[in-house]
Amino acid sequence: MTPAQLLEEQRRRTLGALRAANLGVQDVWIRYFMMTGNVDEYDINAYLHGLIRLPVLDCYLIALAINELIDEQPPLPRAPTAPTSDPAPITAPNLALASECWRDCATTSADASRGLISRCGGVRSIRCRSEVLQV
Repeated sequence: MTPAQLLEEQRRRTLGALRAANLGVQDVWIRYFMMTGNVDEYDINAYLHGLIRLPVLDCYLIALAINELIDEQPPLPRAPTAPTSDPAPITAPNLALASECWRDCATTSADASRGLISRCGGVRSIRCRSEVLQV
């Protein structure tokens, strides 16, 4: 890709990040300005929509401002991986352990499987051999 094509791809992806995060150009401009940016809000809007080109440093600062604003947003709610009345989500380490427990339950007795399930923090039950085993 040529340098001009790379800059256009950066602009396009920067606009995509702005839209995906539901950010306003004014918020981006304020953050950009705090980073010593020197173009106005209208120029940022025009740049993001491909109407004007900006110096590489300004493009970098705009992208950095958007990324900082994205980092400050609260995380989106996660989908529950199983029906439960427990509000505690299954975290990534516990999910790996739960997968191990599920694999083990297929080769062990129901009582032994219950013991395995109790080690899987956040997991209250696992369907194993057509039976729902609960802690």
